[in-house]
Amino acid sequence: MSPTDMVVAAQIFLQQEDMPTDYPKSNPMINELADVKKRGWITVSEKCNLNEVSLQLSLVKLAKLGLIRELVGYLDNSGQGIYIITPIFREFVKYIRTTSNQPIMMFDQS
Repeated sequence: MSPTDMVVAAQIFLQQEDMPTDYPKSNPMINELADVKKRGWITVSEKCNLNEVSLQLSLVKLAKLGLIRELVGYLDNSGQGIYIITPIFREFVKYIRTTSNQPIMMFDQS
């Protein structure tokens, strides 16, 4: 994983870390896609200062690592996929936060 991939991973994690892990089946308007979009998915490229090709490369690598997964059947405004953090990513960050004396994954959200 490159430094750029880590920046992308951190940005996605910050946007999505407090999202629920399960959504009610009774209300289809409350779902992962709506939540990801509401949290600013479309701004990931800009916030990471990446062009679409570089962002897509990082997204593919992060997905291969199991840290994010693509929401199948949905595209953002640029025609790229939309991704969500996985339980593996949540557990990885939880482990790092609880076992490290360093402020890893404690990013400034501004």
